Amino acid sequence: MGSFRLACFALVTSLLFSTQSKCLILDNSPPSDSLIANLPVLASLFPASRVYGFLNDSSGDSSAKSLLRWDRSAPETTIRVDWVTGPSDIRAAAVVNGIIFVAEAPDPGTDDLWISRDGGLSWEKQDSPTSNESSNITFILDCGGAVVIAQANLAYNQSGSQPGYISRDSGASWSEFRAGFGPSLGGSGNIAIKAMSCDGSFLYVASSESSTMVQRASLDNLTSWSGTSTSPGVIYSDYSAITATDTGFAGLAQDDLNTTGCDVNASVDGVSTVQRSGGMPNSSYGCAGSVHFGPAGNQSLLFAAEADFINQKCYVYRFPTVSTAPSAATIVEGDCSGVTSLSTMRAILATNQGVYATFAGGPPTNTGMLFSSDGGQSFQVLDLSSVWTDSGYIIDLEQSP
Repeated sequence: MGSFRLACFALVTSLLFSTQSKCLILDNSPPSDSLIANLPVLASLFPASRVYGFLNDSSGDSSAKSLLRWDRSAPETTIRVDWVTGPSDIRAAAVVNGIIFVAEAPDPGTDDLWISRDGGLSWEKQDSPTSNESSNITFILDCGGAVVIAQANLAYNQSGSQPGYISRDSGASWSEFRAGFGPSLGGSGNIAIKAMSCDGSFLYVASSESSTMVQRASLDNLTSWSGTSTSPGVIYSDYSAITATDTGFAGLAQDDLNTTGCDVNASVDGVSTVQRSGGMPNSSYGCAGSVHFGPAGNQSLLFAAEADFINQKCYVYRFPTVSTAPSAATIVEGDCSGVTSLSTMRAILATNQGVYATFAGGPPTNTGMLFSSDGGQSFQVLDLSSVWTDSGYIIDLEQSP
């Protein structure tokens, strides 16, 4: 079987990516049983890929009960998936091993999770392992095949009441974890989490209440955390979004009152050295955007989305490295005129099928999507009106597999 897989991969790769003209001689004889038996192996070399857009309508009727989808075979075509029984409003989501996990955003809060194993067609509710039943799950992450969940506050020692949880078996069982660093003045309890991200190896946690601001731990050992309390040149450390790879992270950071600017901070050595890459040139009152590293195989690239709600313009930045200043990045102005009172670009996702960036009005009861098929060099507006004219906005973008 191993030799067949390698042979299939070599054949398909040579046909798809060779620049020379070749003739393919077809054999009309019936296929052998062994070839038919191995067709699933050939198909697995090029698995189906989907991008999901999760909808929130907490500023409207709080009942979106839908998600949007874009498939690799037609990355610009929007598909709507509706349900009757399932989450009404989505706060956070992740797609892990093809299974969708979402946290609902009801008022009052609940720690329940909704899980779909068929792309959102049907749902099952699961009571999360947290003991704070009335507090929402705020973060859900796909961490290399594991599911990580956390509420808005995270325990940082044994006296804290809100640990996070990780499942390595698609939600069948959970283990708790706690952050490694609390406030610089010491104490016990929980810290407010501003952003979380992970790759297949490490979990990153950002908190303006922590002495390290950003800390990380190996997914194999969530009891041992590292971080740094000194970051020369860093101006802002209140992170609104972060994105991670196994070499480090990048994030959008603002002042604690969200009244001045927005910076890109980054590290290429885990969290040992955090540096300021520069200020986002169109963010005068805090951060209203998102960040995401490039797709698999090209994670040196960094993408950032920025909403200039003063001038009602939106921008997507393509950084060749995390140390590149925003002013030196490739900057593309997108057409976000389809929403009333542009307020945020909540999510951006870079995949091998394209780069997707969402935008929303204020209050966020209308939404739109920018799409790039050339790696972020240019963007077009995807027409959502044929499938989505309801109230609400895309709060999260996730990819499967």
